[in-house]
Amino acid sequence: MIEKDKIYLTKDGFEQFLLELEELKERLANNGKGKSSVYTDAVGDGWHDNFDFDEAKRQELKIISLIERKVEQMKSIVIIDETPDNHLISVDDYVDVDIIHYLNKCIYLK
Repeated sequence: MIEKDKIYLTKDGFEQFLLELEELKERLANNGKGKSSVYTDAVGDGWHDNFDFDEAKRQELKIISLIERKVEQMKSIVIIDETPDNHLISVDDYVDVDIIHYLNKCIYLK
């Protein structure tokens, strides 16, 4: 039975998920370096009217939010086996369906 709140991933999908999480962490580290650089390069006290600093702070909060969402999603991940059964539809499968309307009836073709 498939639960609605679960995230079903193949092993490759899970590895991609982890890679995306690491990339977000790297973006956060790079943003922090950029933010401190903008702060030290600012005129005056480095805080007032420093729009670059404000933008870096907004980006930092956005990235933190994305990381927190990914970490929360990890609790719902279920890794599934990829069984090569041609009679079953699996994760990442594409299905083409042709529908023909004929005299108020639908005919489904494979």
